[in-house]
Amino acid sequence: MAFPFRLRAGRKKQPNFNVTSFWNLVPVKTFLISSNLEKELPDGSIPRASAMSSKAAAKQERPASRFSTKSDSVSEGGSSKSEQDQKAPWKALFFFTTKANLPIVISAVICSIACGAVMPIEAFISGKIFDGFSSYALGKYTATEFLNHQKKYVIYQVALSGASWVFHSCEFMLWLAFGELQAKSARDRLFHGLLEREIEWYDMRKNGIGALLPRLQTQIRDLQLAVAQPLGMLVCAIAQCILSLAEAFFFSWKLTLVTLASAPLLGVAITFISARMQVYVVKQQEKLAEAQKYCLNAFGAIETVKCFNGQGNERHKYMMRIRECAQFYFKVVKWNGLMMSVGVLLTSGMIVQGFYYGGVLIRKGEITPGTVVTCFFSAIGAFSALQLVMPHMMTLEKGRTAGLTLRAVMAEMDKGTVQRRPSGLLTPLECRGEIEVRNASFAYPARPDQLALDNVSMFIPSGEMTFLIGKSGSGKSTLSQLLMRFYSASQGQVLVDGVPVESLRVDWLRSNVSLVEQQSLLFNDTVFQNIAFGKEAYEDVTRSEVLEAAEFALLQLMISDMPKGLDTMVGHKGGTMSGGQRQRMALARARLRDTPILMLDESTSALDYISRQLMMDAIRRWRHGKTTIVITHDIAQILPDDYIFVLEHGKLVQEGYRKHLAQMKNTPFQDFLAPDEKALTSPFDSRKGTAFSSIHTRGSSLDSPLEDEQQEHVLHDPLEARLDASESNNRVSLLPAAFTEGSPVPFMGAFGGMKGAGSPWMRLAQASTPPSTSPVEPARSSWLWDTDVGSKTTTQRQNAQDTSGWSTKLEQLVERTGKRALDARKTVDGVRRRRVMRSEEDGVPLKTIAEEEGEKPAPLVSQKEKKLTTILATIWPVLDWKYRILMLIGFYGCSVHAAANPVFSFVLAKLVSTFSLPGNQQSKQLLYSMMILLIAFSDAFHCWLLRFLLGKCGQIWTDNYRERAMERLLDQPKAFFDQQENAVSHLSDCLDRYAEYMRELLGIFTGLGYI
Repeated sequence: MAFPFRLRAGRKKQPNFNVTSFWNLVPVKTFLISSNLEKELPDGSIPRASAMSSKAAAKQERPASRFSTKSDSVSEGGSSKSEQDQKAPWKALFFFTTKANLPIVISAVICSIACGAVMPIEAFISGKIFDGFSSYALGKYTATEFLNHQKKYVIYQVALSGASWVFHSCEFMLWLAFGELQAKSARDRLFHGLLEREIEWYDMRKNGIGALLPRLQTQIRDLQLAVAQPLGMLVCAIAQCILSLAEAFFFSWKLTLVTLASAPLLGVAITFISARMQVYVVKQQEKLAEAQKYCLNAFGAIETVKCFNGQGNERHKYMMRIRECAQFYFKVVKWNGLMMSVGVLLTSGMIVQGFYYGGVLIRKGEITPGTVVTCFFSAIGAFSALQLVMPHMMTLEKGRTAGLTLRAVMAEMDKGTVQRRPSGLLTPLECRGEIEVRNASFAYPARPDQLALDNVSMFIPSGEMTFLIGKSGSGKSTLSQLLMRFYSASQGQVLVDGVPVESLRVDWLRSNVSLVEQQSLLFNDTVFQNIAFGKEAYEDVTRSEVLEAAEFALLQLMISDMPKGLDTMVGHKGGTMSGGQRQRMALARARLRDTPILMLDESTSALDYISRQLMMDAIRRWRHGKTTIVITHDIAQILPDDYIFVLEHGKLVQEGYRKHLAQMKNTPFQDFLAPDEKALTSPFDSRKGTAFSSIHTRGSSLDSPLEDEQQEHVLHDPLEARLDASESNNRVSLLPAAFTEGSPVPFMGAFGGMKGAGSPWMRLAQASTPPSTSPVEPARSSWLWDTDVGSKTTTQRQNAQDTSGWSTKLEQLVERTGKRALDARKTVDGVRRRRVMRSEEDGVPLKTIAEEEGEKPAPLVSQKEKKLTTILATIWPVLDWKYRILMLIGFYGCSVHAAANPVFSFVLAKLVSTFSLPGNQQSKQLLYSMMILLIAFSDAFHCWLLRFLLGKCGQIWTDNYRERAMERLLDQPKAFFDQQENAVSHLSDCLDRYAEYMRELLGIFTGLGYI
């Protein structure tokens, strides 16, 4: 995954809030990496406005009912349906504002108000200048007086222009900075809030975390864009509107009222259209989030998609949501274009009303022509400010919706899963490692009617290794989830050292209990960091400590073969490593952590047989005297003196030592044995027809009689029988002599000072049953340890070997065995012959591995920037004739809209010139007013036409390239997705955010540039 921080010395970055940051949620919580992530923030702490600090989280608990399905009604953004229907308030834009942001906000508001004052001042100066022209035309001023009068106000105009430049520059800079700060605050609060959520909260997401996080990213971007320049323009427009109206009423209230007679219509129209548009904006975002979910799922599971040739199906599902999203966008752009056209029409209508009535007042001698100009431009300036904001109303609406949605996410996280916990949570001084489960029942939130655990009770003493076995779905892993407190039992209790886990601090619990799961997920970081994360203070981990843990996990040879050793990147979710290597790295991480309690949930299942046995014996030596719980299907790892709990369908059906359970006929444990290992007779046969009890159970275990139907066991698993038979004590080793240097098996340092090591693979003698050992010292596997070798010889061999190289030699031993087996297959007498490839028969040369590795996949983005003309030239070919005609009509609308401006200005100048002409000019004023009104109607219609049609064509153009990009990305090889620059989150971002920007290129900017 793309880890949210690049953890390198001397360099820290802000969190990159992306979807894959939470795919490794279990290791994050298991190893308390969330606290480490918080340390990586530039300021070193969670913001004050954070939804929940780690200390506050420790004082809270979940609701009593664990099976509530209220979260099912929660949308992917976190808001409920009622909250979605609620209109987003304007204060939603400031939900994530902190005290630290106030100086920036106040300075930005002051600059915006100053920018808003420019228009009314300019209207006053324009009126004075027009008065000078009128007075000179009527002979009231001489030439000298006229020049002096005009020069003074021209200087004022130049000074005003300079001040406007300064204030507008500062306004842009400050609002842009505020937008960045708002995005950072929202990102930090959500990031830390999500880290504090328990896993069950993620389980209850409707479409999963893969769809939630990309939508949150989109919401944060929408909020950031809205509170930057658009919000600054809104504040400036409000200031300009208020000041202009005040000036207009001051000079002539009659003319102002007539000019603003159509203002209520404009306000009602904007309110109605804005409400309709917001509904479709929300629906568009929902469909886009669903499309992102399919995109992320396809890229995240690209191996599965390719294995089943599902590229076409995944592309179809993605494009279905994109086309549904496009339908809602068509409605959004239609209403947005209507808002623009209504603004143009009503503003032009104000001009007709104002100038015509102004001429009437001039003829009556109530005001001068200059006063008409000042009053008119002030009144018009009030609504030209609103018209200036209209193109950004859609951005502001998205920002308001985003702010409300993000706030709803935080509120839902606070109340949905975590509530107040009782004060006084315990932090014991030490952890002995004693575990007890008392009548525990539990069902996962996603399946509240199906119990994963049903009244289970067990006792695990400290300092011993205990095994949990059972078929898939029997509840083994659920116990580990409850012990880690990822979930809480609905009934019963789970206790550590006699204390319920609900009464323990979560950070203390997870500092003393480690869990290594079968799916060993790694972070997209270096090998060193992935192992070092095992310690809470991972910054202080030395390379020697990491190398020691790597040596324990048989990773030295792998690390030495890597190009950068410990500093090699492991790729997205460890994609560059095999499953076995990932599991061994997880074990190395656990070895470095070394907690009193360790749970291994199929943690060696991906290892080969030999490595699995070596790893298990190393774990036994390491965990001697410490509590260890091993969850497994492979009973070959279980020694006679190991204690076993057998689970079936969520119930504990049997427990006891293996050597006793193996003798009990017709019991659940027998299903895990090979046919030749099953008990044929038993000292307990006399108890047929009665319930059997666990024998030799541990002191505090609760043994309850089982019903007859519980004695019925499932059918024999042939796969398990085959695996178990391979470890039969009566088997003769048939491995070939694969070792050229004799048969010594050196130890790695993690085994300690054990004696008697020899090469079991070179011996053909039958292995004997291992002698009984004390419970403190576990019995050693007879296949690995040969007690016939004298201690003297072993001691000499140990002294002759360098302990630092034991781990590497073991790995070489395993690899050499595999190579010999591979060579054997190629011979006539081998197990099987290699199939002749078709290319060999046809004589077509095949590329070698080196040649394949030498071919690097093409970068996702071309290094050479494309010219704007080259990009725009791609529009016409991808559109069909229907949309080509619509685009031409859209540019026709642009042409009319562009021509309307100079024609409007020419007619308006003719209208204004009538004020300084002697005589009755009423007929001319009426004619010019009607011409302006006709131009306004034409301009309004074509304004709507260009907005709607170009926006629609822009969406179609973008969707065509979305489909092409999706198709080509799905056809890329697996190596393409392993590259850091081609992370799943980045690819999804390209199809989401960059595609939205691409659409606006034609829908808005190309049209404006043409105009």
